[in-house]
Amino acid sequence: MTTKETKTKKPFKISKETIIIIIIILVVFAGWNLLLPRLFKVSEVKNIALPQVKRGNIEFIDKQIENRTLQVPSLVPSNTQLGKQNPFE
Repeated sequence: MTTKETKTKKPFKISKETIIIIIIILVVFAGWNLLLPRLFKVSEVKNIALPQVKRGNIEFIDKQIENRTLQVPSLVPSNTQLGKQNPFE
């Protein structure tokens, strides 16, 4: 005759420390959610008059641009350089 062994379920236990840690995590999370919107609060942007941009001396700027540009010789040789192989000599 076979006897059937019954399996007993172990009772589900939660320790006090686990409950305390869960409560601490929930309190920190709730505090974080309440604190963040106040830290990064965006105030309304009011209409502020921007300062007028004054233009500088245009002639001076044009001269500076001309001075700083690299002068590239044309690829078409002049009449005096027709015999040369390299127009950049």
